[in-house]
Amino acid sequence: MSARPLPQTIAKPGSTPFMGPPSAGASRQRSAPPAPPCANLPGRAADAARPVVRRRRALPLAIAAAFALAGCASPSVPPSSTSLPPLKTVPSVDLARYVGTWHEIARYPFGIQDRNCARETTADYALLASGDVSVVNRCLRADGSVFVADGIAWIVDAQSRARLQVSFLPPSLRGLPIGRGDYWILELAPDYGWVVIGEPGRRYLWILARSPSLPRAVLDGILARLPSHGYDPARVIASPGRGALR
Repeated sequence: MSARPLPQTIAKPGSTPFMGPPSAGASRQRSAPPAPPCANLPGRAADAARPVVRRRRALPLAIAAAFALAGCASPSVPPSSTSLPPLKTVPSVDLARYVGTWHEIARYPFGIQDRNCARETTADYALLASGDVSVVNRCLRADGSVFVADGIAWIVDAQSRARLQVSFLPPSLRGLPIGRGDYWILELAPDYGWVVIGEPGRRYLWILARSPSLPRAVLDGILARLPSHGYDPARVIASPGRGALR
């Protein structure tokens, strides 16, 4: 596939759900917390001094339209409800290697990210004692405030561990069978340096990497393979403000 620039979409003051099921909720300002665990990552050193907007997610008004992330997931789509061919995932994922910080490189347009994320979208995953995975999606708004979405992911396919569901509902509501989104790992680099995340309805897509950018040849290879997963590479946009395409 020949190299081509991806359109940069600067947030219209969003990984993200961010890389997670959209739902309605109210944003609120709060005082800056202690430096987050990823404060030593590039672009994070000054986060503790920035105002934070944390999304508290209530019951979803429309699961399919409001991430993430990053994460990154979408509303579950029962196989019987779509005429799309089955979506294949990678055969196996080592979650101990998979957890950590991921940087959003590119994605399908996604409303909540388009509205809230101007740059530096990341997803931080950590294994919990229960075997579940904690999810913290972050990005910077246009005004420099930090937008945060906290969630949890459950393993759906215990054999491959490549199919998970994510919820960003408040902790007291996460046990309910609502507000969960599919997080399927479609491609994963052998060294766990980049990942492609999608879902059966092909409405959402994220390309993440361990570093804030990917070599052009690697990204072109991912884009060239997207049709084999039922995705349209022409819809993919670069993560805004990241300088991700070198």
